[in-house]
Amino acid sequence: MSKKSSTKDLRGSGVRSTLLSAAILALLSAEAGASCLPSEPAPTYLGYWEVPYNLTTTNTATNVVSYSSGHLVAESPYTWSASNPQLFSDREYDAPNTCKPNTFASCVLQPFSAVAPDELGVAVYNYGAWGISVKFTLESWGNGFVFLPGTCDSVTGVLYGSGSWAPNSDNVFYTLALGPPEFKNTFAW
Repeated sequence: MSKKSSTKDLRGSGVRSTLLSAAILALLSAEAGASCLPSEPAPTYLGYWEVPYNLTTTNTATNVVSYSSGHLVAESPYTWSASNPQLFSDREYDAPNTCKPNTFASCVLQPFSAVAPDELGVAVYNYGAWGISVKFTLESWGNGFVFLPGTCDSVTGVLYGSGSWAPNSDNVFYTLALGPPEFKNTFAW
């Protein structure tokens, strides 16, 4: 007696075309999701492209928020990077003119002290259909780095993501708002 195979032949059943359609839609939506990223050409001998940015991070375990801003510079059409100060909500300073004279009241403490920043490297890699990755380099802490995935919000155009700074560490949620690309001419006549 011959044994029949228990696996069903799926050719012609529409499964293959459904899987192909799903794969194409995934690639198109990933590409469309990268709309918040600039697509300017690489730097030339005439100048370079840069994009203003505002970065916020939230440590979900400690509720500490950080802020950094500056300009990402194009290293290639797919890579933008910068290094700027990062300010933190738990690093405070005495706000000027808030101390009451002749009292024991303390001065008002402002968060995000500009005299106690860290230096943070940010690099955005656009892999097109394969996604977006953001590299954070903790330059004040021995140049340790982490890559976190990024997603473009189609409504606001803000790049966001989450992950851990290090194994077994706290989770971080970030937002990276990018302005319009600007060409900076470095060619001198």
